[in-house]
Amino acid sequence: MNRWKITAGYLAGLLPLLAMARLLTACGSPSSAAPQAPGADAAAPPGSSPSAVGAPADGGLADEASSGAQGAAIGDSGGAQDGSAVATHAAGGALTGAEGGPVAARPSAGCADAGAPASTGSVNLAFESTARSYLLHLPATATKGPIPLVINLHMYGGSGAVQESLTGMDTVADSEGFIVTYPNGLGDPTDWNAGSCCSAASEGNRDDVGFIAAVVDDVAAHACVDLARVYVAGFSNGGMMTVRLACQMADTFAAAATVSGTAAIPLDTCQPSRPIAFLHVHGNADPLVPYDGGSGGLAISGEPTPVFPAVAQEIATMRGEDNCPAASDVYFDQGNASCTQFSPCGSESEVIFCTISGGGHAWPTSGTPTSEYAEMSAFDATTQIWRFFNRHAL
Repeated sequence: MNRWKITAGYLAGLLPLLAMARLLTACGSPSSAAPQAPGADAAAPPGSSPSAVGAPADGGLADEASSGAQGAAIGDSGGAQDGSAVATHAAGGALTGAEGGPVAARPSAGCADAGAPASTGSVNLAFESTARSYLLHLPATATKGPIPLVINLHMYGGSGAVQESLTGMDTVADSEGFIVTYPNGLGDPTDWNAGSCCSAASEGNRDDVGFIAAVVDDVAAHACVDLARVYVAGFSNGGMMTVRLACQMADTFAAAATVSGTAAIPLDTCQPSRPIAFLHVHGNADPLVPYDGGSGGLAISGEPTPVFPAVAQEIATMRGEDNCPAASDVYFDQGNASCTQFSPCGSESEVIFCTISGGGHAWPTSGTPTSEYAEMSAFDATTQIWRFFNRHAL
């Protein structure tokens, strides 16, 4: 009995000491770091990366929620990512540039508010003593800081306004916060000098590469453009021009996408200055620019019809130039559309080849077609092109 009384007394005396030790541990020792001064920046948590240019506006387009924030710059607009199963690209997570690592914005001269600011509408531009023009669309919601720019090129016989209506890219630009411009070709019918197509431009060797460069410079001088995130897309003859620009202006464009338009320059002359992300969408029943190559049925001002390479040949060329692996992954497989992806390629690039089964010479859309050159498809070209662009920067 006495032994139990002694033990109980010992424990009763020990409990206050244990409580005191616990209190000292919670409060820290005198050598603990001093509290952070008001207003001082908190340290980033382990494993976090520097912010790129902001966070992508959601708009139902941002990809791969499971991979973490995408880090694509669109002003201050945020939004949850949709985790769409469409985007199976391995390079999810933070947006990376050509050299890898987080992307830093490259503000254009227009960010300094010098000169007349840009505004939505038609813009006249003198180039090589010739009056040229383009349509400009600024996102409806005001954004802060440099934002991406997309050049969108029309078909043979088309115009900037026709391409604007066909692709509906203004709507995506408004929701995602980027600038889109629709340059106008010249001639009657209007065309682009993409190489062997199309006649009025190619016969006179018109410098449309220089004109597109001038359009980029003009927009960048009057609007706040992120020069690390300038892209080019096109349809038909505009798609052929897009391929030429990918081959010859890879230092300007972070990525390029063509729909129903294959290379009109010899493939062995396509030597981009750096690996460039490249997307090609084509119907395998296209009667004008054949999926498997050949002359097709594109009548051009009474001149002989150009002979086009097979889409697969063009893709092989771009894979080689981008140092892509031979093996491919499934990128998209829904309805009449299937896409293969070659990645990872050099400088964080990728090459994607999309086939529209039974598709003709048309821009695929998931909505109701409003043009004879638009066709219903599970693969909405406008949405998917922006998703593709939004992963790449110089």
